[in-house]
Amino acid sequence: MSNKQSTSKVTEEAKNAALSAAVAIKAALPDLITLTPEERQTYGKVGDRTLPFLQKALDHAEHVPAIVPSYVDLSLFNEKVDSLQNMESIYIIVSEIYHNLSDTMTLCGYEAYTSALSVYNTAKDAAHRNVSGAKEAVDDMSSRFPGKKSKTDDTATTK
Repeated sequence: MSNKQSTSKVTEEAKNAALSAAVAIKAALPDLITLTPEERQTYGKVGDRTLPFLQKALDHAEHVPAIVPSYVDLSLFNEKVDSLQNMESIYIIVSEIYHNLSDTMTLCGYEAYTSALSVYNTAKDAAHRNVSGAKEAVDDMSSRFPGKKSKTDDTATTK
């Protein structure tokens, strides 16, 4: 496990700017659709090698019309390939942002959770020492761990 430490700080201003940009992206792409998991399996996924294959097939279809079946609409085929190429450019950057955001949230969350556990464990120790407010803090935070009794509950029932 690496020993990375998050230096990322997302301010309210940065959040609002990112959300505005995301809304603008969504508005710029009004024809995006949502597939069910079953539909995703049915249609498959466009991979790294799919787009070049589609482009080659389209090039050949345009140069040798005799190989195009009558049921294939060449202009629609061309439109779909163009759309895929345009979407791929967007997908690359949005995917990178998604993965970076996810990784940053993971590391930030881990660091915050570690701090929270330290506070929780110190509060439990303080509750054992009858520090004012500590038992209430432990009781409130212990709801995060259902099924586990805090040691303060055990000592209260044994006295």
